[in-house]
Amino acid sequence: MEKKVVDQDGRLVRTKGKKRIVSWFFPVGADMLDIVEDWVGTLSSLGYAGVDPLFPADKRVVGRDGLLVSTGLSKNVW
Repeated sequence: MEKKVVDQDGRLVRTKGKKRIVSWFFPVGADMLDIVEDWVGTLSSLGYAGVDPLFPADKRVVGRDGLLVSTGLSKNVW
C-alpha cells in the first residue's frame, strides 16, 4: 500500500491471457484508503499473501437445510 501501484506479473498471478497488469489506487479520499488498508491487514492476519486475491471468494458448504452456507474465505478468485 505504500506505493499504491500494483504490478501484476501474469506469469505469477492469474490474469487473463497471462498478461501483465499495472494498476493503481485512485485517490478517492482518506477514508476509502483506510478501508482498503484495513481489509489488506485483515487478509494478512488470515495468512493471505501478495499472490492471493484481494477479494477472495467465500468458502461454501451445504447446510443442514440443503442450502449453501458461507463458512469463511477461500484463496480462490471469484
